[in-house]
Amino acid sequence: MPRFWHGLCRACEHSASGSGAGGSGDAAGGDMELDLLMSAGPLAPTTLAVAGKSRVRLTLLPPPTDRRDPLAVADVARCAELVVLLLPGGEPASATAAAAAAACGGGGGVDASGETALAVLRALGLPSLVCCVVGAGGSGAAAASMKDRSAAKKRAEKALAAHLAGEHKLHHADTTADLAALARHLAEHGPSAAPPLWRQQRPMLMAERAEYEPAAAGGGDGTLVLYGYVRGAGLSANQLVTVPGAGDYRIVGIHGPKDPHAGSRRLPAHQAERAMDVEEGGEAAEGQGPLLAQPDVEEADQLVGGLCGAGGCWGVQGGDR
Repeated sequence: MPRFWHGLCRACEHSASGSGAGGSGDAAGGDMELDLLMSAGPLAPTTLAVAGKSRVRLTLLPPPTDRRDPLAVADVARCAELVVLLLPGGEPASATAAAAAAACGGGGGVDASGETALAVLRALGLPSLVCCVVGAGGSGAAAASMKDRSAAKKRAEKALAAHLAGEHKLHHADTTADLAALARHLAEHGPSAAPPLWRQQRPMLMAERAEYEPAAAGGGDGTLVLYGYVRGAGLSANQLVTVPGAGDYRIVGIHGPKDPHAGSRRLPAHQAERAMDVEEGGEAAEGQGPLLAQPDVEEADQLVGGLCGAGGCWGVQGGDR
């Protein structure tokens, strides 16, 4: 998984126009760079501007650390507009494993944890899927022959058909050229279906960074500052927000910091005009940015029950997203 993750990030950041024309030296250099990236640490949400696609940005969310945890799978699935499924294309490790896979009708490509994850996805409302085959040639996947790649694709198709109805195009994701083609596909096509209705009707913050500011003089509750992108419906400062695993909290304010991933992306005229108004209305393009909204004392939602609410300040990066 780390190799696929860092390879896809690298493919998004670099121009894909000449990805298929490189020689063996380029492939070897790319493999060495991926090996260095894989030692950088744990995977984390990453927002990238796709090279050659000035209007396209992708936010990559790493898979759950424990795929057997249905709640962790649900947390990722409810945020994602598109889910990338990785299916192993190698041969079963033994004849016993092959017989067991055949008895299950899955071809050995989806294990028990994968079946649980797919069941959670179906229950939430299956998002758009991009299915990939990895490990087509075993440990030497980069040098796999066309015959090996074709056989791996057929095994993955058989495994997927046992769990998901309909036809799903499979993409190879072993070599640097494969990952460059996958990055182009994600940038050009995007989700093939609208997100579930329940997601469209509710605001959500895709947090990229979090800071905690303790209360002055060590008394009372502190403030949680979240930086990210608002998705779904618009977020109101009068609403309560739910922090997974912590509870419901009031919003202290919504700020508009400068988008760190804007790059050379040009905003539409109405968004550019609004961005200029925001910059003129407050100072500090860095940090939390100018204040956009504060809760109204009379209209703000109140905490009920036994919930202990601390203030939460949400920073919204970028324009309307």
